Amino acid sequence: MRSGLGLAQERAKTAALGLVPGWHDQPTLGQLKSLWSGLSGGAVCTPFQSVEFVHAFFEKIAPVNCERVAIFALHDEVTREPVLLLPLVWYRKGPFRIVTTPDLGLADQNGPVFSKRLLESPGNIHDALVGALMQSLTDCDVLKICKIHPRISGIANPLFDAAEAYPEGQTLYLDADALAQVDGQSKKSVYKEARTKFRKLGREEVSLVEVEASQERQRVCAILLEQRRKRLEELGDPDPEDEDHRDRFYQYLATLSGENGPVTMLALQKGEEIVAAVVLLANGTSANGVLVSIGDPRWHRMSPGMVLFVKSMEWAREHNIQNFSLGAGLHSYKNRFGASMLETKRILIPTNMRGRTFVTALHAKKISQALYEKTVSEG
Repeated sequence: MRSGLGLAQERAKTAALGLVPGWHDQPTLGQLKSLWSGLSGGAVCTPFQSVEFVHAFFEKIAPVNCERVAIFALHDEVTREPVLLLPLVWYRKGPFRIVTTPDLGLADQNGPVFSKRLLESPGNIHDALVGALMQSLTDCDVLKICKIHPRISGIANPLFDAAEAYPEGQTLYLDADALAQVDGQSKKSVYKEARTKFRKLGREEVSLVEVEASQERQRVCAILLEQRRKRLEELGDPDPEDEDHRDRFYQYLATLSGENGPVTMLALQKGEEIVAAVVLLANGTSANGVLVSIGDPRWHRMSPGMVLFVKSMEWAREHNIQNFSLGAGLHSYKNRFGASMLETKRILIPTNMRGRTFVTALHAKKISQALYEKTVSEG
């Protein structure tokens, strides 16, 4: 919760940069495209703040989970052109009203969408961004933004450098040097194994395809989601209650993405049969794997999931990706690929006394969980 003096100082910082805040409520796909294309020099954003991802979230997830959707914008005070955009959604958790980015477990990275003009600004945008946003929020109890990575397509993420951001955890990724090692000559055991398994799949007439036609994308996406559902049931990890909405979200997103969209779909296929499939989201020089599935158990001995994982890395290298994120979780298998650790941050700010109650309870829960895990590990 901020004092009047603090808000006045933040307004001064924003004004000093020549920026004025504004809102775009319930934007249509056309309006989103206009805002993104209006960013001078092109839009810099993670794959999860691309026009297609945001629109699909607003259309398929927000109606059943959120009370409001909007784009917070900072505009040039002279030209009125947008220089920074931050997609936001409002939802309730018990009596608390939370504002956050379009995520709810679907985004692996979060950050603003900004123009390259910001690189030429006389001051640091991170000094003003959160303050400008907080002074504009009047209808929520807490601002919560998680999974903030330090860079977006090689450019500093303004939210990561904000004074209000604090360490959240780590994630694993492959940088350009690691991706360069993913080739036919790599001596790393995991890549040698992938080449052997891929040859075995080839002898069974299984081939690698990039699914591009809209109708075929719909078909493969539906198969992938069904395979994933069955696998989770086998592992005793049933889908969450809103999985149907998530499935519709992914299928809709797949149809939205054309040649320049964020979605890439790769599949190992024999005739019409999908042996394994993966969905990647990419924008600029960043890419993330978001969905993967394996089909009939008779293929498991050939490790099609691992093969497709490596093929995804090859795709990333060939498309000049500099940061291939391996998603949430520090699973040991990811280290086999030469992954590096990346710090992530979060922002959690109450806007009133009720919000303070929420933040205090959340911190207490986190401390309690950490103590429990330490006790268990120490036996």
